[in-house]
Amino acid sequence: MTASVPTPPLPIQITADERATRIDALQQQLSLGRLDVEELLAACMDTRTTTKETWQKLMKLDEVYSAGTVGAFAWKQLSQSWSMDAGAEMFVVQALDDKNALVCAAAAWLLQSGKKLTVSERKRAAEKIMVILRDEELSRRPLDVPGDSSRVWRLDDVLFEALRVLVE
Repeated sequence: MTASVPTPPLPIQITADERATRIDALQQQLSLGRLDVEELLAACMDTRTTTKETWQKLMKLDEVYSAGTVGAFAWKQLSQSWSMDAGAEMFVVQALDDKNALVCAAAAWLLQSGKKLTVSERKRAAEKIMVILRDEELSRRPLDVPGDSSRVWRLDDVLFEALRVLVE
């Protein structure tokens, strides 16, 4: 297992609103680089709450009664369709080995929605996922997905879905 994705990976501390806004801005890029995916994965673990105004803007809602967390917003962004450069792809595949189950799940989710992953990275990711799934202690870890208390998540749920998408 590799070390956890740092939170935050930036040398200076930024506010929850700034981090969530940065994650939102990633959608405007044609392709994510390694630092972008590092920031996205780290943001998935960020439990700080944004202001109501920022949450309303990010979620494109007319009115909100409460704000959400940076992590909840970052998890929503994982389901977007992303293009990644080779360095970003390699980093995300490596993040599957992270000791933090949420980082591993976020990486798997990001791989599912990745556009134009190289064949070699798809194969490497599928192989890593299969290794994790063979280890019940690793694969059955519970996940407390930020912003989604509607169901009980386990890492293997996310990994099986990612594997299905990767081998298509």
